Amino acid sequence: MMIRLVDTIEVKGAEYKDGILRIGLENIIPESQKPKKIEISSLHQFTQPKIEVKEKEVKAA
Repeated sequence: MMIRLVDTIEVKGAEYKDGILRIGLENIIPESQKPKKIEISSLHQFTQPKIEVKEKEVKAA
């Protein structure tokens, strides 16, 4: 029997006891594949000025 693992999985050890096979695995994710944290700035920096529309300027559809 052969089991294929992805490249990021490392086998740490194996034990066969009482008819049970235990395999120790570790998923080692490279820094380039780890999720990145992005700081979110305050919304006050990105708010756009409000545009006021007078009632006469609005046309019925």
